[in-house]
Amino acid sequence: MATDEDKSSEHYKEALTIMEKLGMGGHKESILTLKNYGLCHKEKGEYEKAINLLLKAKQVADIELEDDQKWKVMIETQLALLYHCVEVRRKDST
Repeated sequence: MATDEDKSSEHYKEALTIMEKLGMGGHKESILTLKNYGLCHKEKGEYEKAINLLLKAKQVADIELEDDQKWKVMIETQLALLYHCVEVRRKDST
C-alpha cells in the first residue's frame, strides 16, 4: 500500500511529466514543482534524487529568473539543508 509520502511523490512526478508534455519543463513554472519534488525525496531519505531535482530547479531559476528572487533563496536554502542531512547521515554511518 502506498504511503502518503509515496502518493505525494507520484503527484509531483506526474505534474513534471505534464509540464514536459506542454513544453514547460525548463520554464520558471517548473521551479517550485522541482523543488517540492526534491523535498519529497529528501524526506524519504533519497538524497541523491533530491539533490538532482534541487540542482535542476536551481539551473532553471538561474536561467529564467532575475538576479534577486525569493525562489532562488528557497532553493539555495533547501540545498544547504540537504547537504547537511547527507553529511549527518554519512557521519552516523561511520
